[in-house]
Amino acid sequence: MAGTIRVITTKPNSEGFSGRISADVTTLDSSDDNGSMIRGLLNVPIIEDQLAIRLVAGYTKTPGWIDVPDLGLKDVNDTEQADFRGSLRWTPSDTLTVDASITYQDLKIGSTYGATEPGLMDPQGQFPPSGNVASLSPNDTDYLIGNLTIAYDFSFASLVSATSYFDQDRTAFFDISPFLPLFFGPGTGGTTDNPGETTNKLWSQEFRLVSNDAKRVGWTVGA
Repeated sequence: MAGTIRVITTKPNSEGFSGRISADVTTLDSSDDNGSMIRGLLNVPIIEDQLAIRLVAGYTKTPGWIDVPDLGLKDVNDTEQADFRGSLRWTPSDTLTVDASITYQDLKIGSTYGATEPGLMDPQGQFPPSGNVASLSPNDTDYLIGNLTIAYDFSFASLVSATSYFDQDRTAFFDISPFLPLFFGPGTGGTTDNPGETTNKLWSQEFRLVSNDAKRVGWTVGA
C-alpha cells in the first residue's frame, strides 16, 4: 500500500557469451483470436572481465474476450506489448563500476472497457436507462527509461552517482455517452468521448556516500 517496488535486473557478464529465446502460443475459448509471446536474451562480453552488454527484447499479443454489440465488434480488449532493454557494465578496476541501461516499452490496448456481464459490454442490457456505446476506449502508452550509475569504492566508504531519465507518453479515449442518460435523462446520449493525452518527463540525480563494513554504526550522506 503506497510503497515502493524496486526492480533489480541481471547485470551484463563479461566472463562469457550467452543467449536464450522462448516462445508461447495461447488460446481462449471465448475469443476468435490467438495469443503469442516471444522473448530473446543476448549477453555479449566485449572486453574480458571488464566490459559487457546485455540485450533483452520481447513481444506479447493477448487476445480479447469482451464483445460490444452496440458496435458489432468482438474481442475488443486485445493487447499488444513490445519491450526492449539494453544494459552495459564496465569494471575497469576493482574499485570502479559503471552501469548504464535503457528500457523501452510500448503497450496498446484495443479497448479499456470492462464487461457489464461476462464477456459482454452492453450497458443497456444490464441497465436499460443507459445509452449506447458510441466508440471504443483504446489506450496507447509508451515509455523510455535511461539510467547511469557510477560506484567507486574508497575502502572505508562507497561513493555512488545515480542519474535517471523517464519519458512517458499516453493517449487514451473513453466514451462517456452510455452514462449521460443516467445523469441528464433519456435522449442525452451521443458520440461524446473524453480524450486524454499525457506526457511525463523526469530527470533525477542522486549522490550517496555509504560506509562500508560498519560493525556498530553505519552512515549515509547524500544529496
